[in-house]
Amino acid sequence: MHRIYTAGSLPEAHIVCHILHEAHIDAQVFHENAGGALGELPVTYPEIWIRHERDRERAAQLVADYEKAGRQLQATNRCGTCGESNPGTFELCWNCQGSL
Repeated sequence: MHRIYTAGSLPEAHIVCHILHEAHIDAQVFHENAGGALGELPVTYPEIWIRHERDRERAAQLVADYEKAGRQLQATNRCGTCGESNPGTFELCWNCQGSL
């Protein structure tokens, strides 16, 4: 088994694991139940592990694509026509419908 990704949350871990499964990569979420522990236990985030070394490069690329898509969702574009701020995934300005 090879760790390929450490997720910030359990839902994110399952999303990444699903992406890998869709690409026919045998992957598994570890530390699913460790996030709810309280007290003096160290914080443990969910991790995605893949079974086969041969899938490491493809899995790493899929994870990189997933992270890039997340950054694009958070990015903003300013409209050249009206100056309004738009989410990075928009192709048209929400305000004036100008091309971004």
